[in-house]
Amino acid sequence: MVKAVGYDLLTPGNHDWNYGKDRLKELGEMSGLEILAGNITQDGTAFFGNEKTDNGTYVTEVTDPDGDSVKVGVLGVFDQDIVKDTAPSNVEGLNFANDAEMATALAKQLREQGCDIVIAVSHQRDCQSFLAQTEGIDVLIAGHEHEKMNDVYKAKSGNEVTVVETGAYFENVGNLTLTYDVNNNTITGINETLVSAADAAEIESDSEVEAILDGIRADQEDQLAKVIGSTGRDLDGCWEELRIEQTGMGRLVTAAYLAETGADVAFENAGEIRISRILEAGEITWRDVIDTAPYGNYIVTKEISGLRLH
Repeated sequence: MVKAVGYDLLTPGNHDWNYGKDRLKELGEMSGLEILAGNITQDGTAFFGNEKTDNGTYVTEVTDPDGDSVKVGVLGVFDQDIVKDTAPSNVEGLNFANDAEMATALAKQLREQGCDIVIAVSHQRDCQSFLAQTEGIDVLIAGHEHEKMNDVYKAKSGNEVTVVETGAYFENVGNLTLTYDVNNNTITGINETLVSAADAAEIESDSEVEAILDGIRADQEDQLAKVIGSTGRDLDGCWEELRIEQTGMGRLVTAAYLAETGADVAFENAGEIRISRILEAGEITWRDVIDTAPYGNYIVTKEISGLRLH
């Protein structure tokens, strides 16, 4: 689907590892997309990459109607501090090197290849801190902070780097335009435009993408619409409430765990309940279940003695 929309590459975030490192790599190869994460290795070699990418970089050339061309290099790194946000088994055997050091090395490599513009893509917990340790980057396209960003931070060398992020939950699509002066070899403008989901009705559908969506809907609709239960009251699955207090949805989820396992106590990470809306009283369908728990996690049951350890 992402390839059909027209993207050339992506960099992984913590949830892209949910089905394991090998499945993520396989999906990238199936889609034809380049996965950029230069600081991730296995047995001393880059985990992602093919004939088009070189250890986390991607190079393309853009030519204007007058024949002037600009060489653009893209590098990708993964914030090593986010590794713990997925199950250890999902990334077993991988090594995550320092992202800022690798980004600087890759930026230098791209400059030596003649790139006029260097863009970094990275899933980052703290963009400002990351950039303060890097050199050679012009723009950072980021994710993970769930914010709409169009900020400027200083790199280690003191130059200013524009950082953009589009928010969360596919609420917006970002379109970033860079204006480059070929005579003075410099970026003269950086402009980000956000297209919100609310504006989608005014945008003409792409027939290829629509056909893929129709196929997915046809395959899944009957199953998702099946009623599997009911609730006598509204269940609060809103992100903001789950993070700070008990909710009806949280209690329902943990009650289901108790019923399944026969355990005495059950708990759930609030970040795994993703429905982000009120589940209204009435029928519960498979779609509601998938909306609530989309990651295919499994229950772990442990028996402990209760003895105090010293």
